Order: sequence, then C-alpha cells, then structure tokens
Amino acid sequence: MKKENFEVLARASGKKLQERIYAANCGHNLDTLVNDVSFHVRAAVARQGYGLDKLVDDVDLEVRTAVAEQGYGLDKLVDDEDWPVRVEVAYHGYGLEKLVTDKDWQVREAVAKQGYGLDKLINDESWHVRVAVAEQGYGLDKLANDEDPDVREAVARQGYGLDKPVGDESWEYLYIRSMPFSKKTLEQLSQLSEHFDLDEYEVIAKAVSELYERR
Repeated sequence: MKKENFEVLARASGKKLQERIYAANCGHNLDTLVNDVSFHVRAAVARQGYGLDKLVDDVDLEVRTAVAEQGYGLDKLVDDEDWPVRVEVAYHGYGLEKLVTDKDWQVREAVAKQGYGLDKLINDESWHVRVAVAEQGYGLDKLANDEDPDVREAVARQGYGLDKPVGDESWEYLYIRSMPFSKKTLEQLSQLSEHFDLDEYEVIAKAVSELYERR
C-alpha cells in the first residue's frame, strides 16, 4: 500500500482499529496517530520510537509500557503506578536497587531475572521470585528444601540435588517433571514405578523405559 493511502486511512473517521494499528506499525503518519483515541494505536506509535516525550505521560499503562520497552524515560517510569511498566524498567536493568523491594512480586521477579539482589530475593515471600532466583543458579542448597514444589522443581532443572533419596516423594515427582535424560537419571527414574501406582507415573515410566531401551 502506498504511503499516501496510509495517510488517508489514518485520518479517515470510522476506519477500523486494526487498520490504524497496521499503519502505525508500518511507521506511517505517526504525527497523527500519536493522538489516536485508541491506546492500542498509541502503543504501536511508541514502539516505533515516535513521540516518546509525550507518550511517557500517557494515561494508559499499555502505552507507558511500550515507552519503557524503548528504554525511554526510565527515571520517571521507575516510579510508575502500574507494575507492568516497572517490570519493563527492571528488564532494562534500571533502578534495580529500588525495584528489588517493589511491592509487586512481578517486579521483584524481573529484578531476580537480572541477577540482582539474589541474596535478598532468595527469602522472598513469593514463590515466583524464588523460582527466578533458582533459575539464576543461586542458593540452590537452600532452595532445594523450599516449601514450594515449583521452587524445588526449578532447583532440579539446574541439575542440583538429583542424588536425593529415591524414597523422597517430592523429589521423585521432580525427577519425572524436570530430569535431563542422562543415564544416571534414567536409572533413578526406572525405580520410581515401584513406589507409585498413579497413572501419571505409569505413563512417564513407560516413556522412560522406551528411552532407556533406545540407549
């Protein structure tokens, strides 16, 4: 479609939202679309890197999030009232010393994924955050005994603690869900069917047996 057609399409009243978004995504007539009534369109404009000085103060969080994705205005957006915006700020590695104590776990999780403040976040009240800490390979000796199975699974995915006793039911479950199919792990898994009579374990035990036979 020619540029002049995009401009007509962007200005014409009653045009479909999808068409205006498409025009913005193609970088056409951004000076008009930056003021569009739809936050979808304004967010698309922001992702083009246009009008960020204006859109950084937009009323819609989706638009401000798009601005943060561009790495613009992080000194202001680090204090944004909506957590998705602050998450994007954290992903840019900005203001981590402040965001590490953010009230929303989603932000603290993003901080952990940056590898920052792990000594503090290892004790976070949210299991989501502790999973992110484990995924950084930090504090696995402690997190291996975490009360939350998702955290212990994240530890197992790091290959840590796979020598736990087979009789440990929680770790048997983790073996099945997260094992790298090494010969040692396959031998451990082959013992699990002796301890459980659950369909889930029977199905996976069969799959493991087939894999083992092919090795």
